[in-house]
Amino acid sequence: MILVDTNIWIDALKNPTSSVIAPLSAFVLDKQACMNGIIRAELLSGARSESEYRFLEGRLVSVPVLAAPETLWDDVAWARFRLARLGFQEGLMDIAIACYARHHHAPLWTSDKQFTPIHKVIPFKRFYP
Repeated sequence: MILVDTNIWIDALKNPTSSVIAPLSAFVLDKQACMNGIIRAELLSGARSESEYRFLEGRLVSVPVLAAPETLWDDVAWARFRLARLGFQEGLMDIAIACYARHHHAPLWTSDKQFTPIHKVIPFKRFYP
């Protein structure tokens, strides 16, 4: 399973010539792409209308959603504390996404640069197509 971050989904949905479309489509068809509740909420909440929301909701129904680790928020708090001591103030949701990736041993596919400092305190795998 590959945990696909919000920015990859958005790129595929908004840019018909994006280089992420072919590999993402293959991963979805092979049931290798997954998301978590945070990513799902970010995607759906960005819809511009209720009809777009419903359309997107229907498209995402086949993508597995990873369960939250029992210790998720304690892990997020500890990681954010450690990041702050290193001089980084990263967002809770991105730290949580990294915690999901580590817990589920799912490489994270993202193009967001804020995961670089997060990776310093959360040893998760990254996916590069």
